[in-house]
Formats: sequence, structure tokens, C-alpha cells
Amino acid sequence: MLPSNLQRDVSKYTPKVAMWALSLIALVVLPACVPYVKYEDAMSKLSIANQVNHDLERTLRDAQIDESSTGGDLRAAMARIESLETQNGALLREKELLEEQTRTLAARLGQLPKLGPETMDTPLEVNQDTGGIILPQDVLFASGKFTLRPEAKAVIDQLVGMIQRDYPNHYVFVDGHTDNVPIAKSAKVNKSNWDLGAKRAHAVWEYLREKGIPEDRTVITSRGYAQPVSGADVNSKQGQSRCRRVEIRLRPASY
Repeated sequence: MLPSNLQRDVSKYTPKVAMWALSLIALVVLPACVPYVKYEDAMSKLSIANQVNHDLERTLRDAQIDESSTGGDLRAAMARIESLETQNGALLREKELLEEQTRTLAARLGQLPKLGPETMDTPLEVNQDTGGIILPQDVLFASGKFTLRPEAKAVIDQLVGMIQRDYPNHYVFVDGHTDNVPIAKSAKVNKSNWDLGAKRAHAVWEYLREKGIPEDRTVITSRGYAQPVSGADVNSKQGQSRCRRVEIRLRPASY
């Protein structure tokens, strides 16, 4: 048995020793109860999380840019549609004006003199497909020729007066047309139907110029047999006769 004084010392320090012991045990035991996480793993997971967050931010930013770009494209498309609708309205008004002018020309052509003894019962007409005033070749020229007949000039004079009075600022198109029969009798001077059509259109143009139609408002073309009169049988003599012609077309200066 311990001496009484030693017992008192032991009892005095026992609680403190116990506390130290318990603390030591806790330091040894508790770490075993806490999950162990490596520093490198934690940093790797943090890096992955940061990358995911960065990717999400970039995706959101790209989506906002796409939305802005799409909105701009949509606004541009709407503006283009409005512009086209405006242009279409202007073209429709111009078409209506040209149709009215064609009707007026047709009415006035009915008052012009006939084109000579051979066609006393055939007045001038307007080609509804082209809007051109039809001058039949059989009256304007002899077969295979491109020199205007005197009786044709009298009618062209009437047209010139109408153009100068009512359409002073219009362009005048002179189109030469032929049938589909290959050149035969006049092959020495006319290489083809296109050549003959061009020469006849030029003859009419030259007379228009002599009568005061400005050169800078006239255009000469040759269609050859490529543009027959609508409804004409190009394989019959009557249809071929209708296709041989010179047409005078008028267009506004804004055309």
C-alpha cells in the first residue's frame, strides 16, 4: 500500500493524467474515423469543376452571340422583304402603265391609214406578247430585200408623229423578225434570217432617225425566226407571212 502522502499526490494528479491519456487516444483513434482525401485528388476535382464552369460560361456566351446574330439576320431579312415588296409595287404600277399605253396605241393605230393596196383590209396591230407595233414585212419590203417601200414610209411618218407628240422621252426599240424558211433566193446578200432581220430593222431605224427620233433613244435588234407571232402556224404560208415583220416597241426612259 502506498503511503498516505503519496496517495494524496497520486489522487491529485490522476485526473490530469487521465485527460492526457484520453487526448493521446483521441489523436490516435479519430484520424482513423475521418475519410482520407489526398490533396492531389481534391485539386484535380477542383480543376475539373473549374473547367466545367468555364465551358458552361462559353456555351452561354456563344448562345447569346448566336441569338444576337440571328436577330440581326432576321431584321436584315425583314428589311429586304419590305424593299422587295416596294419594288414589286413599283413594277406592278409600271406594268399597268405600259398596258394602258399599249391599249391607247392599239386604239390610235386603228385610225391610221392601211398599209397599201396589197393589205387594204389589214390594219396595224399590237403584238400582245411583246407590246410592239407590228409593221408587216410584205408591205415594208419586197421579198428578200431591205429597202423600204414608199407606201411604208407614209405609215412610219404617222408613227413618228405619235412618238414625238405623246412619248418624247421613251426609248424606241426596232426589232427585225423573219419566218423560219432558210435564206435561198437572196443568199448572196443575206447570210441568214438573222442577217436579213437585222438589215430590215436597220432600214426602219435609219428612217426614224431621219425623221427626228434621237439615236440615243433607239435600239436595234434582230430576232430572226426565234420569236414568231403567238398563234401563227410557222409551217404554213399564212403563218410565215405573219412572222415576217418589224416591230416598234416603246419603253419609258426609266426602263
